[in-house]
Amino acid sequence: MADHHYTGVGTRRSHRKSRNGCASCKRRRIKCDETKPQCSNCTKHAVSCDYPSPVSQSPMPTQLSPASSTTVSGDELRGVEWGPITAELMHHWSTSTSCTLSEEPTLQTFMQVTVPHIAFGHEHVLHMILAISALHLSRLRPDQERFYTEHGERHYQAGVTKAIPALSDLNEENCHSVFMFAALYNVCTLAKGPKKGEYLVFSDSGPAALQILFQGILSVLSRYSVAVLDGPLAPLVRPGVIAAARTRNELPSQEEDLLEYLSDRICQMNDSKEDQQIQDAAMEHLKLLFSSCYGIDGQKRRVEMQDIGVWWYRCTFGLTALLQKSNHSALAIVAHACIVLNEISEHWIMRGWIPHLLGGIYERMPLEYRCWIDEPLQQIGWIPG
Repeated sequence: MADHHYTGVGTRRSHRKSRNGCASCKRRRIKCDETKPQCSNCTKHAVSCDYPSPVSQSPMPTQLSPASSTTVSGDELRGVEWGPITAELMHHWSTSTSCTLSEEPTLQTFMQVTVPHIAFGHEHVLHMILAISALHLSRLRPDQERFYTEHGERHYQAGVTKAIPALSDLNEENCHSVFMFAALYNVCTLAKGPKKGEYLVFSDSGPAALQILFQGILSVLSRYSVAVLDGPLAPLVRPGVIAAARTRNELPSQEEDLLEYLSDRICQMNDSKEDQQIQDAAMEHLKLLFSSCYGIDGQKRRVEMQDIGVWWYRCTFGLTALLQKSNHSALAIVAHACIVLNEISEHWIMRGWIPHLLGGIYERMPLEYRCWIDEPLQQIGWIPG
């Protein structure tokens, strides 16, 4: 083997000069590979990548893009602190929070690696992961709960502000960031904890938050399903697609009898034909939700977040409209769904939601129909206050 000696003298290779590199590489006086929307150097150093707009082009449209998302307006991001706290929140996301959102290794890697990569090019996504990280820290450090909760709320509000242009101008280039934003928004809504008058699938004031965002996800999927399913979001979306396509497994006789009893009661009501169709579909979705707790062999299995997500997503097809009208059949269906939701009630983003949701249902349920939800209340152990 030949010996190699370092002499300190090298030959500089010639290369094609380009003026089209990103602003960050120009400031650092290093060669930019001009990969868009995020060059390799900016990805490696976790910094924003900003390309100059060609003079000959028309002005940038109102959609979110890496160039527009790095322009921070004081009015939009009032109170957001960009400093050591940002590094702390980003570090906590990568080392802790990202791994709590799924027990599936592939999804954990996706949250840990792919989501930050998307966030570095789309500030509305960045704000959402910083908000969720801050809320997670507020649970882990009770003595600093207010400090982290305030930072979480600032990033949450800034993320929503930054997302508005993209939501109003959905296209093939931003559909991935919009879908990711919507998914993280749902996580953030749960992580912020219950609020009076807000019950996830219904609300005292207008459409429920999850209904609005799931309809946004539906809009992305209906228009750009191929791009989403085959693109960088595949590890996030495909498990949900598989869960949605899962056939109903046989349930234990006790649970089968419980759901049939509820179905019989609903069928005896004199609701309109349209409402009956919605209720019939919701009962089928409820049975699928219960079925997700069992394997093909009939053995009990741990319910997954995507199973819950699929059920919530299906609720947007009519059931939420009935819930807004305090339809007692719809309320009873959601109360029974809480039996399954309760299995993940100890997850940090779900804490407090099940008793809160049951409380909202109980208040709206007419007195003569409250016996319909006795079984869910007993199984969960919730006692009206």
